[in-house]
Amino acid sequence: MQLYEKIEKSFGLFFILAIIMGLLFSDYSKTVGDYVMYLLMIILFLIFLKIDLKEILSHIRRPVLLGYILLMNLAVLPLLIYLLSLPFEKDIIIGLLLLASLPTGTAAAALTDIIKGRTSLTLLIAVLSSFIVPLTLPSIFYFLLGAKIELDYPGLFLTTFWLVFIPLVIAQLAKQFFIKHIEKSKKYYSSITVILASLIVLGVIGKEAGYILSNTSEILNILLILYMVFFVFQLAGYFMVFWLKKDEKIAVSVSKTMMNPALGVVLASTFFSSKVALILILSEIPWSTILIFFKLYKKYLP
Repeated sequence: MQLYEKIEKSFGLFFILAIIMGLLFSDYSKTVGDYVMYLLMIILFLIFLKIDLKEILSHIRRPVLLGYILLMNLAVLPLLIYLLSLPFEKDIIIGLLLLASLPTGTAAAALTDIIKGRTSLTLLIAVLSSFIVPLTLPSIFYFLLGAKIELDYPGLFLTTFWLVFIPLVIAQLAKQFFIKHIEKSKKYYSSITVILASLIVLGVIGKEAGYILSNTSEILNILLILYMVFFVFQLAGYFMVFWLKKDEKIAVSVSKTMMNPALGVVLASTFFSSKVALILILSEIPWSTILIFFKLYKKYLP
């Protein structure tokens, strides 16, 4: 087995090491967090090199399916998580509802690629959900909790647009001039993606390491709840589109499980208590590791 194949198959080990190093060497690892946007853009550039633009556009011809997925991800599943969390204290209810209401993160496309899902579908869901969430998230919180939340709609729109648009354009230009080199090097892209995604995990955990380590007494209970919620996301996302092909079911599952945790941390810190913020910060640990479990049992899924 070639080195690049070993890296691709061992992505879980890379992510776990990134979490450990992010916690232990936060003074250094948090510096990486300043470059997360650029790392994501490089990952998306590699993904666009592998994906034909026509494949992404083909999903747009299925507006009913896309509307259904977005409705489930941004409205129905948040409501389900809210109902399931009612036995817990208020801060946990708020934290889990906020987590469930977040849009798909752009990094989800890279993670779908790593576990052999339909990357183009996850990417399109990520873009669409980022555009819609400024309407859905405040509505859900106002309807269920009576809480008012303001989102920077123009800022979220522009960030998502440039994050996707720039790698897309550069990739299309590269295909025009370097197609032979791209075809020869495609086999390395997944392993490079694993390394870059690990750096993102390292940077994200490093930025929040101080907060995590200073609240150790509550961590285990919250993490247990969070892992249960992430498993609900994973399985619900997979089976809610049971009629699709397996690679598309994986894509939808990842689109729900790999939300935008950074946005959640910002909202929790701005509008809610420190415990809600802690829940969203800790969610980055299952966010970084949950696909390891999915890779182990996905072969048994229909």
